[in-house]
Amino acid sequence: MTYYLGIMSGTSLDGVDIALTDIQSNQTKLIAADFTPMPANLREKVTALIQSGETSLQALGELDHQFGLLYADCVNAFLRKHQLKPEQIEAIGCHGQTVWHSPKGQFPFTMQIGDMNLLAAKTGITVVGDLRRKDMAFGGQGAPLVPAFHQAVFFDPHWATVVLNIGGISNVSLLIPEQPVIGFDTGTGNTLLDQWIEKHQGKAYAIQYFDTTAGVMVTASHNPPEDNGYKVYLGKANGGGQIVSPADKDIAALIDKVAAGNVKDLPRSQDYVVLDDEVVNAYIEKTASLAKEPKADINYVYTAMHGVGYEVLSKTLTKAGLPQPHIVAEQVWPDGTFPTVNFPNPEEKGALDLAIKVAKEHNAEFIIANDPDADRLAVAVPDAQGNWKPLHGNVVGCFLGWYLAKQYHAKGEKGVLACSLVSSPALAEIAKKYGFQSEETLTGFKYIGKVQGLLFGFEEALGYLVDPDKVRDKDGISAAIVFLDLVRHLKAQGKTLADYANDFTQEFGAYVSGQISIRVSDLSEIGKLMAALRNTPPAEVGGVKVAQFIDHTKTDRQSDILVFVLENGSRLIVRPSGTEPKIKFYLDARGKDPKDADHVLAQFDEGVRQILRQDAYGKQDC
Repeated sequence: MTYYLGIMSGTSLDGVDIALTDIQSNQTKLIAADFTPMPANLREKVTALIQSGETSLQALGELDHQFGLLYADCVNAFLRKHQLKPEQIEAIGCHGQTVWHSPKGQFPFTMQIGDMNLLAAKTGITVVGDLRRKDMAFGGQGAPLVPAFHQAVFFDPHWATVVLNIGGISNVSLLIPEQPVIGFDTGTGNTLLDQWIEKHQGKAYAIQYFDTTAGVMVTASHNPPEDNGYKVYLGKANGGGQIVSPADKDIAALIDKVAAGNVKDLPRSQDYVVLDDEVVNAYIEKTASLAKEPKADINYVYTAMHGVGYEVLSKTLTKAGLPQPHIVAEQVWPDGTFPTVNFPNPEEKGALDLAIKVAKEHNAEFIIANDPDADRLAVAVPDAQGNWKPLHGNVVGCFLGWYLAKQYHAKGEKGVLACSLVSSPALAEIAKKYGFQSEETLTGFKYIGKVQGLLFGFEEALGYLVDPDKVRDKDGISAAIVFLDLVRHLKAQGKTLADYANDFTQEFGAYVSGQISIRVSDLSEIGKLMAALRNTPPAEVGGVKVAQFIDHTKTDRQSDILVFVLENGSRLIVRPSGTEPKIKFYLDARGKDPKDADHVLAQFDEGVRQILRQDAYGKQDC
């Protein structure tokens, strides 16, 4: 096979198209194609240049360089996606981005930006560029260039053929037997349509975007393959968040009703539409806008954990002007069998082993990871000795909460910082410092998303809601963008994530969290253990007395949650998992400094395990 790559960014400035072709003996075969949305900052600069025709040599040179980097990033991401090596590509064809076109007059010229030398250097592939000026040098008008392609593909010696090409600018090719090929522009095509859609359809998530009553997503999430399930979201007046009671009970009752009959008797409809990328591109546009800090070099690794996150994240990074990560190739594309991990959950021991390997190879600063449906975000960093350690969800949540709280406070906004009741109490301290309200909800974003006036929400299980006017659920892609923006913010101050952690401790104290999970094969074991803890609650943990015991089945929470508050301020919360066959124990502690806090947590953890190993609590293996 003789592979060539074609790159196109057109008048609409909507993005960069890439096509991989196999060209042999004048036969062209399309192998694969992809699209990367145009970074908002580049689109704004080029639009201003085209409209005014005025710029400086410095600004023009920088735009030329930026487009060269954009094309290179798109090519390298395309090669990674399709598992291709640069040496497999004969050449890249790219005429660049047209910013001025004046084919008439005494001195006709055309101007494109996008440094082709930079594209060649960054990809290691031969580049054929500057095509419009070459055409004009031989007496053409530099546009359209597509007639040559139309001739190769559509010409028939027995018929007159007319090809209409509707791009940002429309053009026509006349393919007449025994006559030269003629091509010319006819006027605006998609440009005006694109501008109208951008102006009037600026929503960014499917349920609100299409104003639907409900949405359903089939997902394995962070669970093993056998625990596949689905999520239901309610739109319109319900705001687009996950279902809560009584909707869940109503749906379950309808499922039971259907199960009692014959599935063949259910009414069917052909009135449906298979969506294109419209809503995805709108989501990317909105999410990319969360990145506000100036550019900075970031060396990091990303894994999609065999899920769907990479493609959308990569396009969002490009649109936001953020650098692309080193990827974990074995885990980057969807695979519902999750072949490299026992559980596709970044929290699980060993789940980030491959990412750590890649990080060591590239001397990366940190790792970010999504779970398979990309609603969770994990972060791992190396310690002073080079040992890699995942950051607890409470740490990342407080990092993001503090970063956003300062931004909201600077803008004079009011609202609520919310987290689940099993998450760190440190968020309430952040809210207090900046004059925001704080709220603890039941576990799950179906409750966090319902908080009125929400500015930021998180739960310790790696879930973060950083853009509440876009989605009312945890979102690992937007959380990643804000986290990377935080890193750029720190770099601008000459600081690292470790410095940020120290600053947080100085400001709010040394909070630490831990978790003990007990997985069961028989779901009845969860009920037995919860009953034992409820009926015979321990009087002390690790030698520290229990000052307060709360059973939330007896409070207005009306939930199967137990809370033990110790005299030293440590807190133990016990609840069955809502998505896995587990019972979870959440440990929160605080110390005089990080070292002391770790010591307090270690004693606390061992104390809980000693209790669970007792006969009264089923001799748990923990």
